[in-house]
Amino acid sequence: SDLQHLKKDTLFDVVSIEESIEFGQRIGKFKVEYQAADGSWKKFDEGTTVGAKRLSRKSPVKSSKIKKQIYE
Repeated sequence: SDLQHLKKDTLFDVVSIEESIEFGQRIGKFKVEYQAADGSWKKFDEGTTVGAKRLSRKSPVKSSKIKKQIYE
């Protein structure tokens, strides 16, 4: 899993996920979570293939921590 710390709480509604397709499409599943104000982790989006780039768009959320989990 890849945890990203933002400098401060940020309002966002899209997360970009990319993979180097020069090695072939290897991501089989992904999950993006954000840390809510109460400290719990909430699902932002999940899905299957990513390809060169996938934009996950959802209702706006506010957080300073985002976690991406990638599975082959």
